[in-house]
Amino acid sequence: MTGRRTSDFPTPVARLFLDLYEMAIDCRAPIYSEHAPPLNVDVVLWERLILPLGEDTVDWMLTVNIPKGRRTKLPKDAAVSGGKPDDKKDAHYLD
Repeated sequence: MTGRRTSDFPTPVARLFLDLYEMAIDCRAPIYSEHAPPLNVDVVLWERLILPLGEDTVDWMLTVNIPKGRRTKLPKDAAVSGGKPDDKKDAHYLD
């Protein structure tokens, strides 16, 4: 996704990412989250760490995504399933 915008994602996960970025900016704190991708993605879980950077305001955000596990077999209907994130229930502030 380097060089692309979150809004380029064609799935509901984009809304989750935007909400997490907003949370990091508003709280000026690192955010850790986990989410399951859409069924057509060959990853079981994504871990995400968002680090807001700047002195008095958040000028940049450094985001790291780490895939966890591979699906052994994709469901037959995976291409049409969008997957739905569990909103922000798995997001955590890091102190």
